[in-house]
Amino acid sequence: MEILFVIGNGFDLNLKMNTCYSDFYKYYDSIKSDKKKVLELKKTIKENTENWSDMELAFGKFTRNLETIKEFEEVYEDIVEKLEKFLREEEKKVDFKKIDGNKIYDYLGFPEQTLLPASQSKLATFKSKWNSQRWNVNIFTFNYTKSIEKFIGVNQKNLNIGTHHNSIPIVLKSVNHIHGDLDGTIIIGVNDLSQIENELFHKNEDILDRIIKNNCYQVLEHKIDDLFKTKIATANMICIFGSSLGESDKMWWELIGEQLKNDCELIIFVHDNFINDKNQTKLGAIKRKITTKFLSRTKLSGDDKEKIKNKINVGINRDMFKMIE
Repeated sequence: MEILFVIGNGFDLNLKMNTCYSDFYKYYDSIKSDKKKVLELKKTIKENTENWSDMELAFGKFTRNLETIKEFEEVYEDIVEKLEKFLREEEKKVDFKKIDGNKIYDYLGFPEQTLLPASQSKLATFKSKWNSQRWNVNIFTFNYTKSIEKFIGVNQKNLNIGTHHNSIPIVLKSVNHIHGDLDGTIIIGVNDLSQIENELFHKNEDILDRIIKNNCYQVLEHKIDDLFKTKIATANMICIFGSSLGESDKMWWELIGEQLKNDCELIIFVHDNFINDKNQTKLGAIKRKITTKFLSRTKLSGDDKEKIKNKINVGINRDMFKMIE
């Protein structure tokens, strides 16, 4: 069985890291600059912070305020540099020794156990088809921090993280940073040309190599994107945790949607501040909203969307990856 985890910022938030874009913007605004376009960028963010909840998408729109590659590089390199510094400082604040890292292995092998009973039963039955086979787990994180590696070790591959029926192993094959990490080049960009509002930049390959993610993958030649595509195409269970399902990563949601037409189940873990013990009957509405949002990110036909709806399982405010109180 192939289990694939797609990790977003919710993982770091669970570790009490202040890694929301809104936290970064406060930090970014506090840093002085004498560059005209950088000051314009900061002013735009400060006046419309809600519109910058997806920084990559918002930056694509901000390009309408830029005229030259020099202006583009000035603001792009400034915000990337400051984001890297901000995240390094946040990562240092976490005392990983005080966190129960062993829990992560149970979560990776049995993510369905954090769901409500009916979903647990449904997915346990689905997984029973592979009771006599090894379960392989792969992690692809959209985060730049190395918080996952703090638990399992740097460059760990083929790590035995537990067993299932009759002591058959569960193996963590690898951890991969699809957007890069703080030890190398980080990718901050959009999904495609339609998300770059300045049409003058559409034919500038130097700019496109910096801001369109697929172009970035080709330039870096690390082939992590190819590996991600392969793992999606062979996954039997895909778990999306702590992601806003943003449009700037639409290419991945499209591929996951296609895989759901095969022998594959999807779990989307989300957090909702408005759900509590007194209003649990709202869960159905939120699950439908998340399902609809995910499906809107795919290229599936209306008929295919109807066919795979029941393969989309939504966990709201569950204990998944909750390793610190």
